[in-house]
Amino acid sequence: MFERSITVPTIQLMLVVFTVGLVGCAARSQSGEELAAQTRCPALPGNFTMSHLIGSWEARYGAATDHLVIREDGSYDQSYVRDTDGYSFRNESRSWSYVLDPAGQAYLHLEGMRRCDNTDELCENPNGGGGDFHYWDFCLDRFVAMPDEVVLMITGFPEGIPSDSVGIVLWHMAPSADAGSFRFVKVDE
Repeated sequence: MFERSITVPTIQLMLVVFTVGLVGCAARSQSGEELAAQTRCPALPGNFTMSHLIGSWEARYGAATDHLVIREDGSYDQSYVRDTDGYSFRNESRSWSYVLDPAGQAYLHLEGMRRCDNTDELCENPNGGGGDFHYWDFCLDRFVAMPDEVVLMITGFPEGIPSDSVGIVLWHMAPSADAGSFRFVKVDE
């Protein structure tokens, strides 16, 4: 029977090749396009800045309209009207913040926002948020809890949807992995 032994120089060569490979992988940085490829949502326009969020945004949920006014001072107002029964409210001077995930996905955190696209119970909660539920972040393929806030995903416009002048959409996270989602689009002020 033929026996083959591995010599010390062979082992040293294998370790050098392995180490060089690891260093090469670790040193490689990710471009914006590579980061955007980690998310399943359309990339933001190249000229996007936080100032693009400032202004009036609207979402329609059948016979209801949810309106946000996002201000430069870090505050926002929410007004909601449901035509079927006349239910409405106004949520004023709440705080918002912008977060960019390490994967390149942008989020708008709206403290105390009432989530009105899913259930009346959540919409009518004066403290806002998504309750005890976890919502599907379809951009990064994960579930997110929002007990006292609503987190909207900020994306570019998907193909086939007419773009506004800003070129971005604010998406509600879905109630489940197989459900659709509503979106806010910028409206003329």
